[in-house]
Amino acid sequence: MFHTPLKTLKQSLHTVLNQSQEYLADVSLVYPTQKIWAHRALLVTRVPNEFRIRYMPELQAESTSLTSLATIVPQELMMYLLRFCLDSLSIHDSRSSDEIRKQITDLEETLSMRLLPECETGKTDDEQWINDLTRMRADQVHSDVMINIFKAPVEIKKEPQSNQTPSQPSPAGLRIMSKSGGVPSILTSFSKTTDHQPVQTSPPVTITFPAHRFMLAAQSPYFRTMFCTEFKEAANATIHLPADLFSAAILDLILHYLYTDTLLIPPMPANTQSSNAVQQRLTIKKHSLRILQKVYRAADYLGHSDTICVAVLCELGNICHDFKCSCSDCAVLLPSMLSFSSQHAGLVVSEMRRKLITFYSDPVHSLSLWSQKPFAILIQSTLPTTPDGPKPTTQNATLIDDIVQQTFANITRHNAIHVLHSLHLCLSHIRSSDLSTTWSAPTLDILHVFLDHTVQMVSSNFDFYCVEYPILLSCVDGIGAGFSVDFLGFVLKHVLEEGIEDNNATVLYQGIVRDLVGRQEMVKNVAVDSVLLDARQSCASYIRRRSAAIKAIDGFNSLDKDVLRQLSDDIGIPVRTLTKPVESDFSAIFGFHPKAKAAFRSRTAESDEKLKTVCATASGGGNGGSGGTIDSRSSGRRLSFSGLMTHRYSVPTKTPAPAEDASASAIRPVPRARSHSSDAVPIQLGITSASAVSTSSASSVVSVGTDEKPAPRRRFHPPVSQGSSSSLTDVLLPIDSVASVVAVKGETPRPRKLKFELPATPLRTKLTPRKQISAQKRAQSPRRSRWGLGGSTTSDNSDEDESATIVIGTKIELLRRPLPTLGTIKYIGNVEFGKGTWVGVELESRVGNSDGAVDGKRYFQTDAQRGVFIKPDDFKVVHLPTSKA
Repeated sequence: MFHTPLKTLKQSLHTVLNQSQEYLADVSLVYPTQKIWAHRALLVTRVPNEFRIRYMPELQAESTSLTSLATIVPQELMMYLLRFCLDSLSIHDSRSSDEIRKQITDLEETLSMRLLPECETGKTDDEQWINDLTRMRADQVHSDVMINIFKAPVEIKKEPQSNQTPSQPSPAGLRIMSKSGGVPSILTSFSKTTDHQPVQTSPPVTITFPAHRFMLAAQSPYFRTMFCTEFKEAANATIHLPADLFSAAILDLILHYLYTDTLLIPPMPANTQSSNAVQQRLTIKKHSLRILQKVYRAADYLGHSDTICVAVLCELGNICHDFKCSCSDCAVLLPSMLSFSSQHAGLVVSEMRRKLITFYSDPVHSLSLWSQKPFAILIQSTLPTTPDGPKPTTQNATLIDDIVQQTFANITRHNAIHVLHSLHLCLSHIRSSDLSTTWSAPTLDILHVFLDHTVQMVSSNFDFYCVEYPILLSCVDGIGAGFSVDFLGFVLKHVLEEGIEDNNATVLYQGIVRDLVGRQEMVKNVAVDSVLLDARQSCASYIRRRSAAIKAIDGFNSLDKDVLRQLSDDIGIPVRTLTKPVESDFSAIFGFHPKAKAAFRSRTAESDEKLKTVCATASGGGNGGSGGTIDSRSSGRRLSFSGLMTHRYSVPTKTPAPAEDASASAIRPVPRARSHSSDAVPIQLGITSASAVSTSSASSVVSVGTDEKPAPRRRFHPPVSQGSSSSLTDVLLPIDSVASVVAVKGETPRPRKLKFELPATPLRTKLTPRKQISAQKRAQSPRRSRWGLGGSTTSDNSDEDESATIVIGTKIELLRRPLPTLGTIKYIGNVEFGKGTWVGVELESRVGNSDGAVDGKRYFQTDAQRGVFIKPDDFKVVHLPTSKA
C-alpha cells in the first residue's frame, strides 16, 4: 500500500562532504593549495587505527589542523578516502571505482598498512559502513551535542518512597539525571501552596542522548535549521525536546534511523514474555504498533513526513497485512490503526483511513471484526462517560459515523442474507466472549441497528429469496453458502418477530409453506422440521390475529390456491371467508346490500371511513377508552441505540400502517430491549386470551398490558483519557505483564461458577472421532446426520491427502448433507461469483441448484438441479477415475 521510503543517508553524507564547513566540520587537512575540511568523529571511527596513530596524531591532541598528510597521501586520492569514510564510495565521479581502488591498493603496499576500513567477516562495505556509524553513536565518539527530554515536575504525596529503581537496559548513549534546581523557567511548573501545608513536587527528570551535529543536520531539516542558522541553539551544546511526544525509546529509535536509515524497534520488557507462542506473537505486534504510532507523532513534529513517517507507515502495513486481512491478529490490531488514521492528516494517512473504512464497512466479510473488544473500546471513546462528562473524541466519532453510514449503503437486497449470516456469527461470538454485556454494549447498539435494517429488507423481499434468488433453500438442503440450520432458525425468528406486517404476512407464509417446506419434503432433512414447523405456526398465528386487516388490503388474493387451503386449515377460517370481498362483510354488519357498481363507487370513501372508525373504536376500548391508534411498531421497534449512542444512528422507518390496522396494532407485541443473544427473551403480552380475538370481524376488543422498561444495561468505561491519543493507543493495544497474572502467594483464587467453555460459533458441536477411518469405509457407512444431531462432520488427514490429487471425473461424496449425496467432479478452478478455487459437481440426484452455469457463465454441462459448486474442503473422495491404458 505504501511506497518504500528512499534511503537518504548516503546522499546526505555526500552533501556533507561537498559542503563540509556549512555542515559544521571541525578538523581540516592542510594541503599546499587548499584545506580539506572533515569531521573528527568520522575520521576516528572509519580510518584504520594504525594509519590514524601514525599519520594523524593531531586527532588525539584535539587539534583542528592535520598537516602531516600532505606528503603521504595525494590530495586527489584523499578526497576519495574521505568519500569512502562518509558513504562507502557508492557515489563517485567519472573515474571508475576499480581504478580508485587500485591506486589505494598501491599506496597501501607502499606504506605497508591499510588505508580503507577493514570489513568484518561476512560483511560488505556498506554493511561495515552502517556498523561503524552505529558504533560511533553508541560509543559517543567525539559527540558534540546533548539532546535532553525533560519530564516536568509532578505533585507527589508525602509518603516514604524507595530510591531503588529497576535495572533495565538503556538505549545507546542514554543518560538519566535528576535535577533539583536550575531548570529553565519554560519547563518548570510551580505548585500551589497553602498557609498550613506545602505541596511537594518531584524533581524534573532529564533523559539525555549524545549525538553529532553534522549527522543530525544532514538527515533532518529540523536540526539543520537549528544548527546551521542564526538560532541560539547553534551555539548551545544542549537542545531540549518535549516530553509529551518523546520518550527514551522513541528518541533512540529516531536517532538510530538518522544514523542508519533503518527502523529498529526496541525489544519488549522481560515481564511481558509469554509461554504461548500465539499470544507471544500477538504481544510483539501490539508492542511494535504502540512504538511505531508514537514514533510517527514524534517524527511528524520533527518534519520527517517523507522519510521516517513513510518508513513507519510501511512497517505498520506489514504488521497489519496491508489492512485487508481479518485474521485473529488483525482483528485485535486494526482498531488502533483506525484511531491512528483519524488523528493524523496527510495524503498517505488519509488513503490508509479510507482503506480501513472500506474494509470495516463490508457487511459480509468484515463484521467478524466488530466482535472484538478493542473495537468496542474505540466506539466507547466516542461517547461521553457521563451525561455531563467530557465530549467524545471528535475524530473517532466522525470515523465511526463514516463506517456506519457506509455499512448501511453496502447492505443491498442481493447480499442481505449473507449480511444476516455475518451478524449471526458476530453476535454469537460476542455472546460467548462477554456474558454480562459490559464492554460489548456500544458494539451491540450498532449491530442491532444493522440487524433491524437487514431484517426489514429480507421481510420485504422474502419471495425474492425463495424464488428468484433461492438462497434460503440452501439452508434447507445444506448445499452451498455454508449456512446451517441454526442460521435458518435465526433468520425466520427475526423475520417473524420484527419484520412481519400486514402487507407481507401472506407472502412470508407462502414462502415458508410452498418453497421451504416443499424443499424439505424433497430432501428429507429432519433437522429442519422443527425450525420450519415453528415458523409456520408463528406466521399462521399472526395471520389469524390480523386476518381482518390483511383481508382489507386484499392480502389473501395473492396466495396460490393450494397455499390458501393450507392457510385456511392452519388458522381455522374458511377459504370463502378469506377471499370474500370486504364490502360483503359490511353488508352483513350494517344490513344492506350493495347497489349497482356506480352507486358502490360513490360510497367507497364512506365505507373506508366506517372501517377506520370501527378499528379505532376497538383499539380505544382495548386501551381504556382512550381512542386513537397505537403504532406499536414505531413506538417499540428498536432502530436506534436506545440512548447509548445519543441516537446518532437510525435507519429510516417504514411507511406507517394504514389506520384500519389500529385494532390489530393494539395486540402487536412491543419488542423489549435486545440483549446480545441471538435468542431474544419471549415477549409477554397483556392479552387475556388468544381466543378472544375475532378473526371474522374488525371490532374485536382486546386489552394490552403496559410496557415495562427493561433494566438498564451495565456500561463499560475503558480507562481512556479524553483527548489523549497516546493513552487511547495504549488502551487499544494492551500488553499484559506476567507479574499481573501471577497469583499472590497464600491467596485463594475465587472459584468460578462457569464449568464449561462456550462455543465460539453457533454451529453445531463437532466431535472428533476416536480413531480415523479411511474414505472408502466412511463411504459405505450407514447414514449419519450431519446437522449436529449425533454425527460428526470432521474429516481426517487422509481426506486432505486425497483432495490434493483430485482430478475431473473423481467420484466424491458431499459432506455436511442430511443424506449421502454422491457426485462426479466436472470442473475445478476459479469462478466469477466467489473467491478462491471452487469445484463443480454433477450430482446423481436432483438436489442441486444449477445446471453447471451461474449468473450466465457456464462452467460445465449437466441437467437442471443436478449441478452444484462447493469448496475443496466440502467433500470426500470415494474413488479416483481409472486411468486408461
